[in-house]
Amino acid sequence: MNTQLTSSVDHVRSNPGMYVGSAGPNLYDLMGAMAADAVCLGAPSVSIVRFDAWFIVESEFDWVLAESRFDLVECFNRIQIFHKHRQNSCRMEIVLNAFAQDVVVMGQEGFTIIKNKGGEITKIEVGLKERYKNGRAVACRGLDPPAS
Repeated sequence: MNTQLTSSVDHVRSNPGMYVGSAGPNLYDLMGAMAADAVCLGAPSVSIVRFDAWFIVESEFDWVLAESRFDLVECFNRIQIFHKHRQNSCRMEIVLNAFAQDVVVMGQEGFTIIKNKGGEITKIEVGLKERYKNGRAVACRGLDPPAS
């Protein structure tokens, strides 16, 4: 038997049907699912907004670190089982990291780049720093679809 260890992100990318359904990934559904995670984790209000080509999920509540034993970057690189949302589900941070081209986060720790496939991010960095001084904002743009 030939077993090969892969990263959690590679596993999600290799098995999109397990994480995003048979239709494949799209940013609208990914960000909607992330907003649903935030509500399930206790966010009293959540918004999804557009900023140029970016989608942003925002809340005064830091749902990304809520009920997680990982630091911020690890939250986007680990499969975290999440039965609060629905049975046999995981939190969406890793799914977003697997399928978006660019992912950035703003919170009390400052601006953090989770994934950047080479696109310009200065404008979103400035925008997030001006708007989100408290709470949490997760922004993404572009799909990085799995290989067929």
